[in-house]
Amino acid sequence: TLPGPLSDSVPEGGAAGLTFLYALVSLGFQFALTAGQLRSLGLAGEQANRAGIARLFGLSILTSLGIICGLILFIVPGIILAVGWFIAVPVLLAEPVGVVEAMRRSWAETRGNGWRIFLLLLIIYAPMLLATGVLALVGTSDSSEGIGLLLLYNLLIAGATAVGWASAGAVYGLCARGARGGMGDIFA
Repeated sequence: TLPGPLSDSVPEGGAAGLTFLYALVSLGFQFALTAGQLRSLGLAGEQANRAGIARLFGLSILTSLGIICGLILFIVPGIILAVGWFIAVPVLLAEPVGVVEAMRRSWAETRGNGWRIFLLLLIIYAPMLLATGVLALVGTSDSSEGIGLLLLYNLLIAGATAVGWASAGAVYGLCARGARGGMGDIFA
């Protein structure tokens, strides 16, 4: 369900369909952006081809369910999972691993750098959360203005999300390029 007055601009029952469509398109963009980034770094494995998108779909479902359950359990566990699985997508597309192993590798690789990754995520997502919160509060039920606000709302989320994906790929790329101490050297 869309927040506040923004929900008035979408026909009854249409929000679920739009949300699902948005999720599929978003997943495609995430795959294209991450695979392209890994290719440009010379790190893309066989997994970064079209067949890899099915595995990315599985990874997305597992990590999303874990993070959502964690957020429901007093927010902090969800944040911890988001930080630990921060580079799971680049791992999945660059290395010959399955979904669960990508999650494990991400968790191991990010260990000891939780606060640094959390701050990076905060820098990326806090402005978007603030802006979308303001939009939800000042939104209108006038359908012509509501559609514009809904579009702006989704563009803010998509922009921050794309920056998050690119950041995960960059962190993984730096890590894979030979930082001898792993992520510790990257964030030092």
